[in-house]
Amino acid sequence: MGQAESKVVKDARKSKKLQLASQNLAELPRACAGVLGLQEVWIQKNALTTLPAECAGWTSAKLIYANENDLVLRDEVRHWVEVEEVNLSANRRIERLPGEVDRWRCLKQLYLNELPLLQQLPAAACTSWANLKVLHVNNCDLEALPAEVRSFVNLSQVALNDNPRLTELPAGVEAWARVEKIFLNNCGLRHLPPEIRGMRMLEKFYVNQNALEAIADEVGELSSLQELYVTGNKIAQVPEPLGNVATLNKLYLNDNKLAQPPPLSLWRACKLEILHLGGNADLSRLVAAQHGDGHEHMAQLRELKFLHLENTGLEAFPFDVLPTFEGLRVFSVEGTPLAGAYADKVAQAQAGLVKQWKFAMED
Repeated sequence: MGQAESKVVKDARKSKKLQLASQNLAELPRACAGVLGLQEVWIQKNALTTLPAECAGWTSAKLIYANENDLVLRDEVRHWVEVEEVNLSANRRIERLPGEVDRWRCLKQLYLNELPLLQQLPAAACTSWANLKVLHVNNCDLEALPAEVRSFVNLSQVALNDNPRLTELPAGVEAWARVEKIFLNNCGLRHLPPEIRGMRMLEKFYVNQNALEAIADEVGELSSLQELYVTGNKIAQVPEPLGNVATLNKLYLNDNKLAQPPPLSLWRACKLEILHLGGNADLSRLVAAQHGDGHEHMAQLRELKFLHLENTGLEAFPFDVLPTFEGLRVFSVEGTPLAGAYADKVAQAQAGLVKQWKFAMED
């Protein structure tokens, strides 16, 4: 055993943490892997292709980070019975998780990002992961979620971005009653199942760049929803029940196929701070003509700070409603018929406001 390896072993025995991240290792030293009683294993960002037999001794490890290697998992993972957090991201040869991961009954956080060959989660194992709180399976080849995800009753955050072959969610998502954040950007979702109504604690819902043609009415039953992102879909109409979400403060409907004005119920969503309807080229009015110029209804959005209407077909707007929005920072109508026909009013309305604003998005 070399001096450096000896120090790693000594430190690991003392701290119960194996610290071998970013060491350009092609093999994990057996003496290091065999340290007894390890609580944490940090072996990410190496060039490991297999794990030594000694890793079967990681029976008390709570955390294992083995991401950014070239690993293929074997049945030794069955011994990791107390593990709570596992990161296997960017091990590009992983095609599946071995069935033995069903012994990870203490699992709370699982990261499986950038596994281009991974098509599914092991159904049997999912039934064992009732303690799971965070699940990230971004940028894989995920085709579907098994019905057994109904076992994830403690899930608080799930990220399944960049899985273009994921076209639907199973009915089992109704059991995700504690989920607070869902990220489903850049997938192939064609619809949202009615079972989403069970997500009563959902606060942030990201479904940008999918193939949705409608927002499910059941979104209106998400009583904790604060932010809804459905940019870049094929949505033609805003559902009436969406206005029932009294907690909604950010709504991104830009770059869809909206042609009809939003329902009057939306203007009663009095907590809205951001409303983005830009990029809907056929949207010519914000309130149906039979309801007047819209002032009475839009004036209810007293908290509004960002109103994006650029690159729509907008022809009319009740400019006298703008002073109602005392905290307004952005009023964007560039690229609309309104901007040409009412240039003076637009300039007056935008005076003193921010011309552009860039938002940082979670992922």
